[in-house]
Amino acid sequence: EDARDNIRSSLSSVLKAIIIQRLIKGKQDRIRIAYEICLATRPIATAIRAGKLQQINNLMLSSEGSVLMNDSLSHLVSIGHITMDEAKRYSYNADEMA
Repeated sequence: EDARDNIRSSLSSVLKAIIIQRLIKGKQDRIRIAYEICLATRPIATAIRAGKLQQINNLMLSSEGSVLMNDSLSHLVSIGHITMDEAKRYSYNADEMA
């Protein structure tokens, strides 16, 4: 447990951002990119250090510059690049997709 605490502490102090990209075959077989950006704000670093990773999505909602995957997917749907079914397929929380 001490080793995990040390790793979380080290990670929280050096982490600046996490960027996740998903390539999605959209309409007309064109490849589209959905992404998530998590900026390592002080509250997010604190959650990492405390091992409370389940809080990060909620913290991202109030973090300027952070983008949730569902928001990126919803944008691709709204501009007609992918279908809602495709968005749900790539979502981490498909039940939250509108």
